[in-house]
Amino acid sequence: MKPKRFDYLIFVVLCLSSYLLPSEIVFFIALLGIVASYTGKIHFLEIGKILLFPLILILLGLINSYHNDVYLVIRDFYYFGSSIIVFYFGYSSGLRFSLKKLMKVIVQLGFLLALIYLVKFLMEKDIESFYQIRQQLGTASYLIIISLILLILSEKYSIEIFPKRIRNGLLVYFTAISILALSRTFLLVFIVLLICGLGLLSFNKYFIRNILVIICTVLIGWWSLSRIDGMEPYSFIGKLQSSLDEVTIQDYNPKQEIIYSWRGVEAYKGMQEFKAGSLIEKVVGHGFGKSADIGFEMTLDGKVFTSISKFHNGYISILLKTGILGVIVYFLFFFQMVWNSLKQDNKANLHSRFINNMIVGISIVYLLTTIVIAGWLNTGSFIIFSFLLGYFLKLKKKQNNTFELSDIKISS
Repeated sequence: MKPKRFDYLIFVVLCLSSYLLPSEIVFFIALLGIVASYTGKIHFLEIGKILLFPLILILLGLINSYHNDVYLVIRDFYYFGSSIIVFYFGYSSGLRFSLKKLMKVIVQLGFLLALIYLVKFLMEKDIESFYQIRQQLGTASYLIIISLILLILSEKYSIEIFPKRIRNGLLVYFTAISILALSRTFLLVFIVLLICGLGLLSFNKYFIRNILVIICTVLIGWWSLSRIDGMEPYSFIGKLQSSLDEVTIQDYNPKQEIIYSWRGVEAYKGMQEFKAGSLIEKVVGHGFGKSADIGFEMTLDGKVFTSISKFHNGYISILLKTGILGVIVYFLFFFQMVWNSLKQDNKANLHSRFINNMIVGISIVYLLTTIVIAGWLNTGSFIIFSFLLGYFLKLKKKQNNTFELSDIKISS
């Protein structure tokens, strides 16, 4: 099935709006994309199979939602449902977008969004530190890191997105912008996608060795960071050093400590609310709309809060609203994709291995980033990973047949 220009236009608008516009607009654009890809048949069995776990999360969240604030219930339904819509838009696009063409469009969009970020940086006159970059410019689009990864991996998997000279120039450009816009989550996403994209987690004779090398490298890197003294708390190295402290679930008392470790405060209050629930509420959750009282007034972004309903730690949101069952379902959703992709990797051709490795990488990215930026529940520019996960899953489904890579037919 050949895509029309309108299909690609919807994808372009989705990517740009996920970074530049409110997340609600992204939701409706993804819905429009699903409608545009409608072929006259609805395959309920296929839809149910790929969306089983996310839909179970929705059902669990609705069980005890009847006694919570209606507005908060609707808002949680939106948070849990947005990625499902974008994910399915990506899945349906797997029939219409060729891999090579989509990768090229992503890099072009990444180039534009990186340029926007660079212009914003150059227009700011008072930036003197990493902290000020974060405060004044915000987080750059994740399409920048995705573009960098796709350019790096395109040579390994013989997917020529651009001529070699242009590719090398783009690699320099995206590397420079990525360093300028570097955040801890950016770095985490880059490392995970690169490790998985290179196939270092593939089930082969080097699997154990690769795992041990990765673990040792992480431990040595973390130990080395802890040995660096005299770093400013808000510098990039300082933020890396304090990463675990910021998300540690514990009670914080001094106001400055609360502000600095707000994510940990959120998680602690959410966990206390979860523990106060009945057995049923612990199993299936307190329902959508449930919030955690923080016991004091907190001003964030000019707004005064006395309770929290949306947590940076997505696992706390899932645990509080959908219970222990919800956390298990969430984990199984990504684990089964990782397991199935790793199992088939050695049997696949070059391009199929790329698809499998990207599924593994994105799934692990979601599992890790759920701790700090809500993962699957993040409705900002991070939601583009939902599209890509759905898209690669659809290509994977066609691996046993013939799928289209640009204008070339590749038989598995």
